[in-house]
Amino acid sequence: MLNKLLYALNDFAWAYNPALQQYVFIGPNAQQVLGLSTDEVSADVNFLQKRILAEDKEHVLKVIESLTPNNWVELYYRINIDGETKWLFEKRTCFIEEGSNHEVVLSVIKDVSDQKAVKYHLEKALGDFSVLFEKNKSPMWIYEIPSLRIIKVNQAAIGHYGYSHAEFLNMTIRDVRPKLDLAAFNEYIFRKGITKNKLRGNNAAGIWRHQNKSGDIIYAEITGHEIKYNHTSCRIIIATDVTERVLFEEERDKEAAAR
Repeated sequence: MLNKLLYALNDFAWAYNPALQQYVFIGPNAQQVLGLSTDEVSADVNFLQKRILAEDKEHVLKVIESLTPNNWVELYYRINIDGETKWLFEKRTCFIEEGSNHEVVLSVIKDVSDQKAVKYHLEKALGDFSVLFEKNKSPMWIYEIPSLRIIKVNQAAIGHYGYSHAEFLNMTIRDVRPKLDLAAFNEYIFRKGITKNKLRGNNAAGIWRHQNKSGDIIYAEITGHEIKYNHTSCRIIIATDVTERVLFEEERDKEAAAR
């Protein structure tokens, strides 16, 4: 069942048994996510460490060393593949395999180069940012702190959510959420200190339910970063639609429960 789920992911997943020094699973998306073939991955246990940029390697190794069974760690880092730099987001855990009692390391890796490029160009050049923001295929918006008011939105968000540009600019980030979810969202805002500008740097906020103008539910994976826009403290958000993936997982769980 786990293998079937990992195969269904658009991300790249792998699992490794350190005691046997062999992979127990290598997903099919190595080329798509990493730019490496499955054979290149399977032939080298250190396929990632060898390619992590020197500036990121110490932090990555420190986080990996802190890994404990059944807990997840999250990592952002850069790798170099044939002269091209890729930004990766990795979630890693380890667990004890039933039967063998061997420890297995499980990793799921996503290519977030487009999201990191937006951050980089936003900080470096307004012209580059404008192109990346407006032409990005994922919905994006900028909201103001502490009001949470949306002050800029791209065309992908307008098309995906069904609100006009003017309607978006009259909304806060609370307004794209179902009313039933507002209590949990308000608690998250308070816990993270967002309105007090305590949430610094990049933040992978996970998957949240959004609601478009027609009332349809959208499951969105949220990535945000603090910025200064028009001399105002803001956060820029990328809302990647993962509705199909979430519904697939829910259906899989229902089928498993019915057996």
